[in-house]
Amino acid sequence: MKFGYARVSKNDQSLDIQMQKLQAAGCDEILMEKASGAKDDRKELNRLLDKIPSLVSTMKSKILIERFITFQDSKKYME
Repeated sequence: MKFGYARVSKNDQSLDIQMQKLQAAGCDEILMEKASGAKDDRKELNRLLDKIPSLVSTMKSKILIERFITFQDSKKYME
């Protein structure tokens, strides 16, 4: 199952373009909300994260590993 999340910061902004792209990407379920990025309490994002906790952990680990590898590679060029 593919999940998507769309967010805009202000009520006068539209989610339409994000929704079209998520649908085109084949998302089965799309959660959306209008909430500031500075807010910690984003109900729909938290709902999404609750649905996929093990996937999120795996993705966070992968991102950290990729960042570390990229950092290590960049150090070679700085020497």
